[in-house]
Amino acid sequence: MPADMVSTGYGMPAVCPRHGRAGGATRPTKLSIYSRPPIWVYLLILLSLLIAVIVLIALRKTVKTSSWPACDTCRQVRRRNLTRMWACLIGWIPLTALGLAVDSSGMLGIALLFALPLVGFVLGTLGSWGSIVKAKVTADGGSVELPTPHPDFVAALPPVPPTSGWPSAPAPSIGTGGAPPRAANVVIPPWEQN
Repeated sequence: MPADMVSTGYGMPAVCPRHGRAGGATRPTKLSIYSRPPIWVYLLILLSLLIAVIVLIALRKTVKTSSWPACDTCRQVRRRNLTRMWACLIGWIPLTALGLAVDSSGMLGIALLFALPLVGFVLGTLGSWGSIVKAKVTADGGSVELPTPHPDFVAALPPVPPTSGWPSAPAPSIGTGGAPPRAANVVIPPWEQN
């Protein structure tokens, strides 16, 4: 899909791209869609996490939309995962203290100290719109790709004009120094006349 259609919402069907539900079951949602980072950015993590994050933010393409169609099922998945994430984070300190008090060796408390934030982070990532939608911006930033869109969503998309055979720019004419020919009825301002 063209990135302009996704960002403006003009031409976006009111059909959930993941589940194919249309009509009243779909509500527009604000989200940001990002491009995939190059693989070599992950190698920078070995050098420095801060450098890797800065390079990642500098290189990624972003498409922001306020009208992404999300159905009730998508919203329930998000709500469920975010609720579980908050439960892990809120219960982190009390459960760690309980684990330290119950286990005389302290291994249970130490395991909970590291496991609960990690589980909360994973659930928070699974509850993000980016994980639910699974859309990615192309490397040039010109379009948004969906890996497995629902057939009803694909059928509701407006037709895209063919790109082959359409001239992208007028061909330069020979003998004018590469400038395109001008139409006869165009008034040329004096400062552009030869």
